[in-house]
Amino acid sequence: MALKSRKRKISIASLDKVLKEQAVDIATEQWFGNEVKIKHTLSFSEALAFVDDVVSSCFHTTGGYMPELQEFVVKSNILTRYANFNLPDNLEHRYSLFYNTDAVDVVIRHINQKQLDDILESISEKISYLCESNIAAIERQMNEVVSAFTELQKRPRLCVCQHYGAIRN
Repeated sequence: MALKSRKRKISIASLDKVLKEQAVDIATEQWFGNEVKIKHTLSFSEALAFVDDVVSSCFHTTGGYMPELQEFVVKSNILTRYANFNLPDNLEHRYSLFYNTDAVDVVIRHINQKQLDDILESISEKISYLCESNIAAIERQMNEVVSAFTELQKRPRLCVCQHYGAIRN
């Protein structure tokens, strides 16, 4: 008779103990006379907000898609969510800061790369899903238009003649 081995589950308390030992606190780096505070890992809600901000920024309210904004908004979120950077509202100015300074690189050196990779993957998947959903919605609308025209063609036409009145064709 074989002995049944009972699998012991690791408790939440044990997991929390490991978390306290392995968790990385906020890093501080001096950058051109500025103290940059960098979170290693975003909270769950911060990560969701990051994904949502990037995805929503890539779509117009009219349904248009602007993939060229994705990297720009990702860089904005890296600097503002992981670190204590304030960014200008002027997008040209912000663009210049991203591509003419090493600010993004400074932050990326200290963050949880696995988390960032997961966030970027989620962004890609959500954008793909929305693009496919938009295509499906457009196809449905086109099918409805075609059906409406087909129904109109099936209806008997009414000709109005001056002399005889209305005659059906």
